[in-house]
Amino acid sequence: MSCAPGNLLDPLDGAVDLAQRVIRACSADAFAADPLRIVRAYRFAAHLDFDIHAATLALIPDHAPLLATVAGERIRDELIRMLDLPHAVSSVLQMTRAGVMGAIFSTDDLPADTAAGVLGRVEALCGDLSLFGTDAELVRARLQQEAQPGITIRALAKLAAFLNGAGIPAGTASQRLMLGKTATRLLELLCSSARLIWPAPAAAPDPHALFTLFRHREPAGCEQLILPLAEGILPEDGCRHLATYLTHHHIPRGGLLLLTGDDIMTLLGLPPGRQVGEAVELLRAAQSTGEVRTRAEAQRYLAKKQLTTPDPLR
Repeated sequence: MSCAPGNLLDPLDGAVDLAQRVIRACSADAFAADPLRIVRAYRFAAHLDFDIHAATLALIPDHAPLLATVAGERIRDELIRMLDLPHAVSSVLQMTRAGVMGAIFSTDDLPADTAAGVLGRVEALCGDLSLFGTDAELVRARLQQEAQPGITIRALAKLAAFLNGAGIPAGTASQRLMLGKTATRLLELLCSSARLIWPAPAAAPDPHALFTLFRHREPAGCEQLILPLAEGILPEDGCRHLATYLTHHHIPRGGLLLLTGDDIMTLLGLPPGRQVGEAVELLRAAQSTGEVRTRAEAQRYLAKKQLTTPDPLR
């Protein structure tokens, strides 16, 4: 069928809904045909700043249990895209009250207001990073990175906030949403960040203690400071202190070192293998703590370690 320019075919009066900024189901059985449309309706509403029509909202509670039959990766893609929006909390609150989030995670009677409250505080911090001072743009760039294709660290931080507020274990969410290994690990670290006892700024923890702390929490970076900050567990000055260390000093595993693996093998006369990896970790710690700052210092440091360590690097 051809349509002449200017002639609009609109059998469902969609133009009226667009003008009124309303999301409406095309039919009464739309959600039964594909329950994922429930999540998509909330995502569209959040993305476009539309309202969901009252008649469509009325259909959702009865159809929400059908989400248990939807593949995890389909739900994940919609949910993550919504959480990555700057103002997702209102839609998530509505979803929780309508039983949608409970259906997704097979959990009844979720504390909607508590979960939305935690999410809202984290969402606000993700939007306004000024308290990080001169490191704000570095933190923003980190949040925009992807933990796996299509899943930003920002979206995972907001998901972790909701899960903590709702009392849903990170492992349960990771399995349901079919997250990859890296995203699963990061989500678990983000959820646990609100339960840690963080170093007090007055204590001025030495760089070695900071390196040990964050080495065991890789691949998480400065994003792991946002949840405890939002919950009042980590004060702002402590947050800035730790963010400065993470963004300017801590070298993550696989990061750029003063010496390459080949450099280390030549310097120490080592064959490829475990000892080279150990030397790399020694150098990573030394650079992260400021013990070595130049290539020459790195060479002297490792050569001395080889001579003085009870278990030499051979």
